[in-house]
Parts: sequence; structure tokens; C-alpha cells
Amino acid sequence: MKRVAFALLVGVFVFALAISPTTAGSERFIVKGQVSWQGHGPAGTPKWEQFIWVTLDYQNPVYGCMVKTGVWGEFACDFPSGLALPFWIEVHNGHTLSVKVKVLGSSTVNVGTLIAGDATQDNKIDKADLELCEWMMGSVCPVGGSCYLAADINDDQAVTRADCDLITANLGMEGPIRR
Repeated sequence: MKRVAFALLVGVFVFALAISPTTAGSERFIVKGQVSWQGHGPAGTPKWEQFIWVTLDYQNPVYGCMVKTGVWGEFACDFPSGLALPFWIEVHNGHTLSVKVKVLGSSTVNVGTLIAGDATQDNKIDKADLELCEWMMGSVCPVGGSCYLAADINDDQAVTRADCDLITANLGMEGPIRR
């Protein structure tokens, strides 16, 4: 019997807004960037349109946004102005390790490749991720439906051997990865 797992992507993570007293009014600082996706095939396809979380790591994660990347992995996120440069952002999605990137004077960052395989969303790729993938093997999203499968690492709407192979390839890795 095939198991189908559903979860709401929106609302999984809630970010608190705690802006420094030096932040000026309603002005914004837009950070633009680009990510690459491991295991999602070539760029320029709809499989590269994925939700990511971008959080500000400014003494503690105090602000963030959830955005959908474009087909080339591009994204933009608003942050409060008045932040002392440089500062770090942390980027990840539900199946990847987080990556920390330093924002210098420019508002454009290259995050690089997001490492796939974190099915349990604990920022490490370990035996638990592989066991979940093997347990969910054969799970599919309903035709024409939208769902979230925790072990669907390559986001093809089904848990297959390809998902478990991505986990195996990255076994033992932990985030955050600094770039």
C-alpha cells in the first residue's frame, strides 16, 4: 500500500520580527541571490522553482522570509535597512542543509548549491534520513494534486530510489555550510 504524505509548506516555519532599534523607519534592504539545486536536473525548468527560507543571522536569527526561487534559482528577500555590514544570511529548503553566506556591501549573493538529503529537517544528513526515505519508498502525490513528501528529495512528487541515492551520496554532512 502506498503512503501519501501531506503537509502544508506555508506555516511550517514561523519567523519572528525583532528589528534593532537602529533600523530606520520603513526603508528596506533587498538581498538578491541565486541557488543551485542538487538532484533537480538542469536549470531553467520548473523543478528549480522551489520554496526556500532566508533568515538573517544577526547575533541570532531575528528576521526571515520564505520565497519561491525562479527557474534559474534566483530569489529576493526584504530585510530591514540599517543593519551593520557585513552580516550573514542562512538559506535552506525542506530537503537541504542550510548554507550561511556573508552579505558584504552588495545586496547580491551567490549561495551556491544547496546540498540535498535532509528529509528529517534537522540540518544533518544521517541514517534517520535514509530510513525515512526507505520507509516512504513508493509514496506519490495524487495526480494533479499538490503535496509535500518529506523524503521526496528531488521534488518529483514521488519517493524513489533516486531520492535515497541523493541521501546516501551526502551521508554524514551537516549544516550550516559557510560560504
